[in-house]
Amino acid sequence: MAKQNTHAKLQQRLAGMLAKQFPGITVEVGRSERWKRTALTFCWAGFDDLLPEERFHRLFHSIGEEFYEEHLRGCVWFELGSSESVDDFLKLPRSEDIHDREASVIEQLNQAGFFSTLAEELGAEPTATCGGDFSGVRRVLTTKDLSADILRDALLVLMRNGAFCDCEALFNAQLVQLRTSTS
Repeated sequence: MAKQNTHAKLQQRLAGMLAKQFPGITVEVGRSERWKRTALTFCWAGFDDLLPEERFHRLFHSIGEEFYEEHLRGCVWFELGSSESVDDFLKLPRSEDIHDREASVIEQLNQAGFFSTLAEELGAEPTATCGGDFSGVRRVLTTKDLSADILRDALLVLMRNGAFCDCEALFNAQLVQLRTSTS
């Protein structure tokens, strides 16, 4: 009974701290027999068009490292879109899946002029115009003649290289290009 009470309190705290930034989010905390540990399930319609690592990054950023270390380390997380199941979520692509195609994706982005167009979009003060997400990256990618698979893969490459928003994508672009040219 004590564990259920602890889970209920944690669930209530998480829901309260996330409600403003993620309107309508639902949070469930409980013991998962499948993973043999505490599972956190976050359901929010805003996750529908985001990749798993984007979802986790946004939540983690909102929750904070101190709270994570004190209460959430070792828990399994699921960030579900409005109509996703855990099994659907587990099938979504991750940045580790792009490793073999990374150089090819970066080459296609370079040929399409993605990085220079993103720099123009963000202007002289990228951190001032960055919304903390990939909205600019997505906007620029949709203006290029790239397949939907390349659009997804571009986001995975950016995340694989530590970028989770427009300005990080721009700042990490030279590092990404340098790393793949020496591979």
